[in-house]
Amino acid sequence: MYCSKTRLKIAWIAGILEGEGSFIVKAHGGGIVVCCTMTDLDVLERIQEFAGGTIYERKKQKEHHKQSWVWRVNGKKAYYITKQVLPYLLARRREKARKMMRVHENSHYIKSKDNQIEIKRLRREEHLSHKAIAEKFGFHRSYVSHVLRGRYD
Repeated sequence: MYCSKTRLKIAWIAGILEGEGSFIVKAHGGGIVVCCTMTDLDVLERIQEFAGGTIYERKKQKEHHKQSWVWRVNGKKAYYITKQVLPYLLARRREKARKMMRVHENSHYIKSKDNQIEIKRLRREEHLSHKAIAEKFGFHRSYVSHVLRGRYD
């Protein structure tokens, strides 16, 4: 169980992410990202202190706009942070976070040899297209193409 200080930090991060954060699935490759964009660099530095990740300066869209920064974590770290803050998020944001987490969980599942064998079987025996196989399993089409081209052998 977490000490109360740690729970407070997690709840604080959840509050910031609820208002300013994003739970993202990258279009190609299925990677996941948790990020937060704001003009308060000190807040992002506090998140980084608690949760790691990187902060980078965002280019101003217009000269009169305030400078903003982005805090960001990827992959396993994004999954772990999301898992920690999930109980504190409201329904709409919680559902987005859960979807992102499922993509990460599935990305580990799809790399199993059993799935690679099944993908090849479907192509060989049922003559399904790469897209049809991807849709059947909920995989990204590029992963199916890589398996069928032997890149994971």
